[in-house]
Amino acid sequence: MKMIKKLLVAVLAMAMVLGTMVIPASAAGKEVTVTVEWAGVEELGDTVSLWCWGGGDLGLNYNANSTWPGDEMTKNADGTYTVTISGIEEDTVKVIPNVTTADGAVLQTVDSEAIDISTGAIKVVVGELGEPNDEGKANYTIDSAVAVEGSAAGDAPAGDSTAVMGYVVAAVVALAAVVTVVSKKRSVEA
Repeated sequence: MKMIKKLLVAVLAMAMVLGTMVIPASAAGKEVTVTVEWAGVEELGDTVSLWCWGGGDLGLNYNANSTWPGDEMTKNADGTYTVTISGIEEDTVKVIPNVTTADGAVLQTVDSEAIDISTGAIKVVVGELGEPNDEGKANYTIDSAVAVEGSAAGDAPAGDSTAVMGYVVAAVVALAAVVTVVSKKRSVEA
């Protein structure tokens, strides 16, 4: 009986160790899909990109392409552009949609306000050409930048430790049941 109790304690300890090993996977962060509606953007250039950042002072870069102008967006059938950004550590981000002209110049929007990503999706509507920024570059206005219905931001797929932990707990419970049955059977035989 003492041997069975030691075995059960060892199994539970191992389950705890495994559980702590899968938790860091959730540090992969959240993801959000950003859709940009920009009337007439095709006349400006052929590559629409998105710069996305966050952090306490909004200094963290979340672009897979870590150089400006950010991640290239995919054109949708309805004329909008979409990209999914992963690894976000906060609950809000700021974005700058921009377009690269044929001569390589980047025309950008003003910075968006901080946008909640809890729904997993953002829609940005770009407006008219506004005042140039401090560097004299063209800035387009943002008519709206809001969270919209989408899949919940949650952890990125690589960080889904909840399912793994569920399997670990189920395995421990099953093993504990087997050990209990075996120990009762031995005590009856004795």
